Amino acid sequence: QRRAREGFYGSWIQEDWDLCCAIIAAARAACPRGFAVTAKLRVQYCERGTRPSPERTVEFARRLVAAGASMIALHARVRGSPEQRRA
Repeated sequence: QRRAREGFYGSWIQEDWDLCCAIIAAARAACPRGFAVTAKLRVQYCERGTRPSPERTVEFARRLVAAGASMIALHARVRGSPEQRRA
């Protein structure tokens, strides 16, 4: 987890929704017509980061679809320590 956070990869990239959407848009632009562009996301936290937020999760998924994702896969848990990993 620490290495992924420091390198800004894995689930940590979800901290930057605009970057995620830009990656999806670039993939969509580079792929042939009819090719599926998929995105996997985790349950998002509320604005304060204190609890899981279904509303923010749906908002993020909608933004990814608007950016060009054909399909969304939800990894239905939050990032964090073992005791926080239940969505």
